[in-house]
Amino acid sequence: MPDRRRTDVAEGRVVNFAPREKGFMPPFDAVTSVSVVPFTDNGRLVAVLLNRGIDLPGGHVQEGERTVEEVARREAYEEARITLRNVHVATVIQSDYYGGAPEDLTYMVQVAAFVDHMHTFTPTVESSGRVVVDVDEFLDGYTAGDRSLMRHIIDAARGLVHIMIRGLIFDFGGLMLDTEGPDYHSWRETFQAHGCDLPLATWAAYIGGSGQDFDPYAMLEKASGRPIDRAMVRAARRRRFAGLITAEQVLPGVQDYIDTARRLDLKLAVASSSSRTWVAGHLARLGLHAHFDAIVSSDDVARVKPAPDLYLAALAALDLQPHEAIALEDSPNGVTAAKAACLYCVAIPNPLTCQLPLDHADLRLASLADLPLEQLIERINA
Repeated sequence: MPDRRRTDVAEGRVVNFAPREKGFMPPFDAVTSVSVVPFTDNGRLVAVLLNRGIDLPGGHVQEGERTVEEVARREAYEEARITLRNVHVATVIQSDYYGGAPEDLTYMVQVAAFVDHMHTFTPTVESSGRVVVDVDEFLDGYTAGDRSLMRHIIDAARGLVHIMIRGLIFDFGGLMLDTEGPDYHSWRETFQAHGCDLPLATWAAYIGGSGQDFDPYAMLEKASGRPIDRAMVRAARRRRFAGLITAEQVLPGVQDYIDTARRLDLKLAVASSSSRTWVAGHLARLGLHAHFDAIVSSDDVARVKPAPDLYLAALAALDLQPHEAIALEDSPNGVTAAKAACLYCVAIPNPLTCQLPLDHADLRLASLADLPLEQLIERINA
């Protein structure tokens, strides 16, 4: 379709652009172009690669279009192959492109929106590529116009697009209760009693998963060079583990997060690779069981972490979308599972997992006590 208005201007004339005050909305007949500030659920930007460089999707109003939102949705799909939700006008830029008289002023409108779906991208005459970038990365590479004006536009858009957090999904072992430390130390003591060692790196390979591919009995026999009485080793190791675990209490910040979540009317779930009996038993012992709307365990899914199944099942049980919940994890496998389910994930490592790579989490904290839940939600929305 052709552009609705002509775009020629007298040669050599300086065109002035000025942001209008918040809340100003011109008549649609005076709007010449619309651009989109499209945010993913984790706060990144979807940008397009044009002949003028990296930019936001957008363009001129076309004949027959009746609203800013209609233009925004068309431009977002044509240039970036994305569909939008929660579309809001963020800023309006006034232009004297056609003259300075009030009746000649025109306006460029910028809208903020969430990306609802990213369709398969096909290069077009206008757009050769699509990228998902952090805001600062976008601004660093932006050369198509006034960078300070673009920052103003994006900041205004971020102020309108809020991520509505409606739920928390907790890992259990290592996050709410330090089960992994006692588990590892009881096994390492067992190995040492047989003149061997159990390196942390070996143990770390399955932390946060089910351990189904890890056979410590076979490993102990191989390391010691002789067969062992597995039943005797199992009983002794379990007694030692039980003694260690009963001394453990809820980790710092967990109770405060639960209390704040309840005050904010957030839904709560546990997603654990352990059995339901194990998780529910310890939650009851700690006085936490009644606080949770759902408990998803290895009994409920075909695959445990690092697969996303536990988190997907927890979201379904809470009737939430991924962008509406925060995952709280302590292990690399757990973070991988949460991110595969498209959740915002906070890593809070315990003394064992703090030695492991967790840089694929959205945020890392030393303790939940370091950042109150309300401040975390504000940070996500920032």
